[in-house]
Amino acid sequence: MDDLTLVRELADDTPPPDLGPARARLMARIATQRPRRRFGPVIAAVATGTAAAAAVVVVSTSGGPAAPAPDATATDPVRLLAAAADAARAQPWVAPRPDQFVYTRTGSREFWRSVDGTHDGLLIDGPRHTPMPGCRNGRTVVVQGDEIIAGRTDACEVSPGYRADLPTTEDGMVAYLQRVADNPNSRGKEVLGLIEESVLAPATRAALYQAAARTPGLTAVPNVTNGSGTPGVGVTWPPPGGDPTTAVTLVFDPDTHEYLGTTDSTAGHPSIVDTVGARP
Repeated sequence: MDDLTLVRELADDTPPPDLGPARARLMARIATQRPRRRFGPVIAAVATGTAAAAAVVVVSTSGGPAAPAPDATATDPVRLLAAAADAARAQPWVAPRPDQFVYTRTGSREFWRSVDGTHDGLLIDGPRHTPMPGCRNGRTVVVQGDEIIAGRTDACEVSPGYRADLPTTEDGMVAYLQRVADNPNSRGKEVLGLIEESVLAPATRAALYQAAARTPGLTAVPNVTNGSGTPGVGVTWPPPGGDPTTAVTLVFDPDTHEYLGTTDSTAGHPSIVDTVGARP
């Protein structure tokens, strides 16, 4: 039972007190005393009828209401990435079919990557149309410039656009990142590449953010914008050689904690389409 409910229930059984004499004495004292200057918080309690209700108002020394406390996720990179993980985990999800394509756009560049890595994709960059051959039976056709070289193949490894092979737990993702990246900078680049270029199931994306939070030397950037000027909060990691001009900052929405891109780019937001050339 909360205090206000208790006061109300007691008031139902208690006859109202005679406040007349007390009010008269209070008004007489106010009239004869000189007002005093007050500093810091002011607490005002208002009693009406048979029930007393206390209302607390905090006033700053400048006379206006006190500013709200800043969101901890804006100043703590670990909390920010944890919030991003929670947001990712809550997203609706339908796994793509193997014959579909992952479409992403970054600036003027458009990519169609095979969901399972075996179908032929495409890169469009302005007037250039560059084939992205799939890997089938350990071999892929050779591309020179923007042209496929007939009759030539190279050994390949399948590179799927949908990373169903990645861990869905924090510890599993940490182990994966440690295998493929041996320092914070390369680990950050791997995280960035997975976020922007691959389709990830919600549990995988959440695990990726949680694992990224365990990268040494992370820094929060409370006020930052992505490549298109959208405001957000950011996380950055130590750049190679300590040169701040080469640092990469991941930008997240301050309210929803959705990924917005980097300070130099806007999130590609990978989408699933049925054919090469189709757009969502």
